[in-house]
Amino acid sequence: MKDRKKRIQKLIREKIGEFLLVEEIVPQELLVSITRVDITGDLRSAKIYVTSLNRSDECLGELKKNAGQIKSYLGKELNFHYTPELSFFIEKND
Repeated sequence: MKDRKKRIQKLIREKIGEFLLVEEIVPQELLVSITRVDITGDLRSAKIYVTSLNRSDECLGELKKNAGQIKSYLGKELNFHYTPELSFFIEKND
C-alpha cells in the first residue's frame, strides 16, 4: 500500500505542476514549486505543499482560489474512482 500511495502522490504532484505551467493561474514571477503531496489512506484528501520565492501569501491565495479548477483537471487526467479534495499549504523550512 505504501508504494501505491507514494506513486499516487508523485503523480498528483506532477499533474498539478503541469497544470500550473499550462494554465498560469499563479503569476509566473511568483515562481511556485510543488514540494510534496500528502494523501490520506482512502485517497479522498490531499495536502499540497508549495514554496514560492516571493509573496508566498499571494501564491497560496491563488492556489486556494483555483483549487476547484485544479481538482477538475486532476479528475480528467487521472483515472481514479475519486478525485481527492485539495488543500494547499506553504512549506515551512525549519
